[in-house]
Amino acid sequence: MPALDPLISVIFLNYNHGRFVGVALRALLAQTYRDLEILFVDDGSTDGSRKIVEQIASTERRIRPVYFDQNQGIWAGLSDALSRARGDLLYWAASDDYLTNDRFFEHAVFALKENPSAGGCYGLSQVISFETDQNQETRGKGVTHGFIEPKLFFKEFLRGNIFVPGNTAVIRRELLLEVGGYDAELGPLADFYVNNALGSKYGLIFLNEVVGCARISDTNQTYSSNSDLQTALRRWGRFEKKMRAMACSYDEQEEDWKKWQHEQASQLALRFSRVQRSVTRIKEIFGDILPVTAQVWLTTIWRHTARKGLLILTAMTPAYRRARRGFRH
Repeated sequence: MPALDPLISVIFLNYNHGRFVGVALRALLAQTYRDLEILFVDDGSTDGSRKIVEQIASTERRIRPVYFDQNQGIWAGLSDALSRARGDLLYWAASDDYLTNDRFFEHAVFALKENPSAGGCYGLSQVISFETDQNQETRGKGVTHGFIEPKLFFKEFLRGNIFVPGNTAVIRRELLLEVGGYDAELGPLADFYVNNALGSKYGLIFLNEVVGCARISDTNQTYSSNSDLQTALRRWGRFEKKMRAMACSYDEQEEDWKKWQHEQASQLALRFSRVQRSVTRIKEIFGDILPVTAQVWLTTIWRHTARKGLLILTAMTPAYRRARRGFRH
């Protein structure tokens, strides 16, 4: 690669993922695009992660590690890594995820050179079980391969036709601040906001190929995403407020926003209601291949949660609307 190719700063945060961290680091180092700096932050791990990273970093100068003595949380780690970043491009790696396409960074850099106005580039991601490593699904959506212009991106995002997996997104660092950066008040929605705000303001490039793999817990509970319903509603309200300020408008926008709100409410209902335990229990009993009776139960549950989601959103409207107006508690 020519010397003038952009440097990619990889933000790599880890907390007690020693079981996976070696795989993730080696996948990054295997990329054919060599102009990388891996800004590794260990957030006070107690599981031997540090020893694994030190061994790999001893022979690889592109890894620039920092080790916290005590756990300080994701935002302290992110702040440290961003303060050390020198690259024109950013990639946020999770220690339990990994890249599967050795040429992903190479393809992303080429695509971004061809589309200098684009805010970033993303691909598809496999999803596997955190507990069992079993393949579950493939995530990522784009209405067309290649550059998706801002207005189309925003419209299709609201309509559910675009999804940017966080573990497959390479973005332009200079534009990160233009959309407000990673907002701690959004919690686990912070990178989701940045990726979609960049797409809605500058457009993104979609690579219609699987480039990475994400691990998702079967219980859907992680240290970063576990929150109560009021907190979740405030975060989604803030997300909507920020997206509205960032994206361009179009004729059917308000109708699309309503549909988007209803979809988020349904997902929140599934997550926070007792119905979630019913779904989990059915899956435990029947496994991946469900008999007709179980399928009927699941269909009934989903219909129930869709209705309940609207009731929850209506009941919690004050929290949601306060967040949209910018009030804080």
